[in-house]
Amino acid sequence: MGFVLNHKLNKTLDYFVEQCPVKQDLFRGGPVEMENLYYIHRLGSKIPNSIEIENGLFWSGDFKMAMALVKKEEIQSSDIRFFLGYAGWGYDQLMQEIKCQTWELVENGYGQKLLSVDPKILWKNEMSKLGGRYKIWSNAPPDPQLN
Repeated sequence: MGFVLNHKLNKTLDYFVEQCPVKQDLFRGGPVEMENLYYIHRLGSKIPNSIEIENGLFWSGDFKMAMALVKKEEIQSSDIRFFLGYAGWGYDQLMQEIKCQTWELVENGYGQKLLSVDPKILWKNEMSKLGGRYKIWSNAPPDPQLN
C-alpha cells in the first residue's frame, strides 16, 4: 500500500467530509478505492490507534479524533495529509516491478517534514536528485499533452 504524495486535488476535505469545516488540502492517493479516505500524519499518540510507518510518520488512527483536532485547528496542514484512494499491489507484484525497474527506490530524506514539502516541487526535487536519465522528468509538465 502506498500514496501518491504530490497529486493535490482541486477539492478540499470539507467538500467530502461534512464534519470538517476547514479547507484542508486533499490528495489523490492512488487508483484503488478512491471512494475511501486515508491519511498519514506526524501526530503519533494525539491520534489514538495510529500505526507508525517510519520514524515519526504515522498512518491512520481514530478518525473522529483526527477530525476533532482539525476542527479545533490544532493540526497544521504540514502535520497531516488526506488522500482519496491508495496505490496497491498484489502479492509480490511490487517486488517484481522493482526488479523490472518500473520503480526507483529513494530514501525519505525529508523525515517527518515530508508532509510539509510543497507537492508541486516534490517530484521535481526527487527526479533532479536522481540525475542522469531522470533529470528530464524533473522539468516535465504535469500533463505532457498540454506541452
